[in-house]
Amino acid sequence: MKYFLLVFGFFPLAVFAVEPSMQLSLMQAEQLWQNKNRELQIIQRQTQATASDKITAAQAPNPTLSFNTTAIETGESAFIKQADSVVRVDQLFERGNKRALRMRAANLRADAAASDYTDAKRQGLIDLNTRYYDLVLAQQQLFIVDENAQLFARSVDAARLRLKAGDIAAAEFARLQIDALRAQNDVESAKNNLRKAQVALAYKIAAENAVTEIYASDRWPELNSLAAHEPTAALIAKRADVAAADKRAQAAEIAFASAQALRERDITVGVQVEHNGQNRPLNSVGVGFSVPLMTGYAYSGEIEHARIDLDIAQRNAEQTRAQASVEISNAYADLSAALAQVQRFDQSLLQAAQRAIDTTEFGYKHGAISLMDLLDARRTYKATQIDAAMAHAIYAKALSTWNLITDFSSVNEAEIIAKVGVMPAPAGENK
Repeated sequence: MKYFLLVFGFFPLAVFAVEPSMQLSLMQAEQLWQNKNRELQIIQRQTQATASDKITAAQAPNPTLSFNTTAIETGESAFIKQADSVVRVDQLFERGNKRALRMRAANLRADAAASDYTDAKRQGLIDLNTRYYDLVLAQQQLFIVDENAQLFARSVDAARLRLKAGDIAAAEFARLQIDALRAQNDVESAKNNLRKAQVALAYKIAAENAVTEIYASDRWPELNSLAAHEPTAALIAKRADVAAADKRAQAAEIAFASAQALRERDITVGVQVEHNGQNRPLNSVGVGFSVPLMTGYAYSGEIEHARIDLDIAQRNAEQTRAQASVEISNAYADLSAALAQVQRFDQSLLQAAQRAIDTTEFGYKHGAISLMDLLDARRTYKATQIDAAMAHAIYAKALSTWNLITDFSSVNEAEIIAKVGVMPAPAGENK
């Protein structure tokens, strides 16, 4: 039982001959991930870029300044003697509420991008938790197989003395050596798995230069009974990916209205000042306006395209909700199964395996059990320990996934766009 408590209670760093210099708790790993993860930084910048579109959408059309010279009269020397000059300013006035619709669509797309960022954080944290507990598992597996290899090494040394004394046969000693060599192979394989787990976690926290120094310091999470959770519909409503899909559907609806608004003719109003170089009055002022004549095309293609985009966005929102429901159901089922499995190992299987190996070792020392039975018992004991460690890892991953699926707070949009300097869009609209 003392060995059992060492393995499953205080194992993490005692097994390593070299003291690790980067012992990370899960909380520390999460903080490093939020500060250094490359994928998250890229998504954040993409979100900021989308938020900056709100500035563009809020702008009214700029006026146009034009200058023209006409009726140029030249003399015999080819120098200009007289000319008429016109300075004109034209301003486009949008109709059909186009600017307001454009601003609303940009705001919704920015909100959707912010929700995407929140969902990316959730998914990234699930992946980080998975890699962290993979590292915990790799450390524990190395501890188990290393202890097993040391036990076999001591057994080989003792058996060699018994072989010299004639107490055991050479064939029995050879079988023990074979299992000892297998145990060493298990250690090498476990070291390789540990290195892979370190590399995977190091990439997530951008610490590739310190791969061999990274070790997980946390134990397995405590076992908790499954409490009743909120209705699935309520959990779905809180999800960031569902919010993003809903926002995009609303933006597509506004984009469809914007496409229809293209049929509303915009008006261009112009004011000009003309200087007449030949006739009086020398200066005059004029005004004018222009409107497009939709005699050949009335934006039917743009409207149909927007209609299809709206249908796609609405279907995507429905699909996202359905996928969220499936994910929540699967996550709860995975957590329930993992909890039952871990409880079975901790409450009965490990104790039974401990008793079995103790009885077998005692019987072998007193000549009541053969070497083959001893080796089989050791293999079973080691396999049970590794299976128990894997069950704890599965439970830890399932628990973190469930917590992040059901209780992940939304990110404030101001946090995302703070560096962009996006100002609130003006409420006015040119008619």
